[in-house]
Amino acid sequence: MLKKIKNYNLALYLSFLIIFIGIIFRFYNIDFENLWFDEIVSYWISDPKISIFESYQRNNIGEGTPFLFNFLIKILHNIFGYTQNVGRYFSFVISSLSILSIIYLAKIIKNNNSFLLIIFLVSMNIFLIKYAQELRVYSLVFFFCSMTLIFYFKILKENTNNKYLSKNSFYFIIFQILSILSHPFTLILFGSIILYALLIKLFKNKIYKSLNASIFIIITFTVFYLPYYLLNTDPYPTWISHPDLKFYTNFYFSKFFGSRLLGIAHLLILFFLIFKFKKKLFIDLEPSVTLIFILFFSYFVPIAFGYLYEPILAPRYIIFVLIPIITLISYLTFELNEKKIKNFFIFLIVFLTLGNLFTETTVQQFFKQRLPHKPQYVIALKEINKSNYNTFAINLSFANKNHYIWDMAMNNYFNQIIIKEKLNINHVKFEDLKNQSYFWYICLADLNTSICDVINNSKFKILDEKNYNNTNLKLIKLLN
Repeated sequence: MLKKIKNYNLALYLSFLIIFIGIIFRFYNIDFENLWFDEIVSYWISDPKISIFESYQRNNIGEGTPFLFNFLIKILHNIFGYTQNVGRYFSFVISSLSILSIIYLAKIIKNNNSFLLIIFLVSMNIFLIKYAQELRVYSLVFFFCSMTLIFYFKILKENTNNKYLSKNSFYFIIFQILSILSHPFTLILFGSIILYALLIKLFKNKIYKSLNASIFIIITFTVFYLPYYLLNTDPYPTWISHPDLKFYTNFYFSKFFGSRLLGIAHLLILFFLIFKFKKKLFIDLEPSVTLIFILFFSYFVPIAFGYLYEPILAPRYIIFVLIPIITLISYLTFELNEKKIKNFFIFLIVFLTLGNLFTETTVQQFFKQRLPHKPQYVIALKEINKSNYNTFAINLSFANKNHYIWDMAMNNYFNQIIIKEKLNINHVKFEDLKNQSYFWYICLADLNTSICDVINNSKFKILDEKNYNNTNLKLIKLLN
């Protein structure tokens, strides 16, 4: 008895330690990088100085996702001020809460020792850590989906002859609708739940009244909401291409887990476990088979849609697929009766994950100077401020049809930097530089590529050039 208590206390302390480390990884140096291009658009949309309706209009022309996330950020900006870190702190908090929600989800599915492995996998996942430090919707999507699944599995544990709506079904409806209002791809999760409800009725003659009532309410909401959303937004990103052959060898697992080796290890273990427990999942229709439906349709639906219409699949759009991946690996590993195989899988996952973490900036920044990965606008603007010429323009040729959106979003962001850093510089449009003999020209090198290498105009002369991690800065003289 005393040994069990000691083991329980050790597991508890270890759990808290892993969660704490996961939270530190999400928070440390959260403000190190300047905003990324997509973050700049979110920052522009959530400007607290404009009305909610104007923010909504900006969202419709500048985003491919619903307004909910930017609306929440706008509220936070009204409370805490208009700085880039407010949105990033929100993502950090939500991502940290997701660690707890995934642990709770695992305990609902099966209350065994698998919670320790799932704590490790979700806390140390490099993909989740990355998006915990971005002013983007994806951490919120992951959290809402995890909460949806929590109350979904709680409904399945209720009496099948229960009343039509219960407390669990109420929360299930709320979080599923919030998921849909965060990102349209979360309809894949909802479709998977509908599929399970149909199969369990067809093959097991089992009816979950509260689940079916909840599904009906959510379908009703979706029927009215989805056409309105599609008519008022431009949801197809132009930069996405069809998956190449390499994609089908790892299904983004290399991106989800940080390296090709680690991704393939997780993928092979997952395939082995699903095959090993195929009877439990597909014949007995255990509720956790819903996670496999989510996993399958998260790839199948966007790929099929892409070939029929336009490519739409990107790793971050299906960030919620990490929920079934992590949960199934943890749960099914601890269902194995073969102790050696179980221990080997646990050792392999933990060893490779820790090894990979030491190759990532997330860990390396504790031991050596961190190098920036995103454009360094602040340094570039400070360099302009130190010079004798205080006028600059931005090359936005990459923006194509959304040129005016980027112009407004970049101008807004740069103005906020100028105010915060108290710089004496002036941002003007390129076409308004006719009266300037000298000016600085900022080019976004990773988007404009070769355009930054040369200015195709005989009236310009480059006097100086500097590069700050994909921020190309040129001092230009206008020739007569």
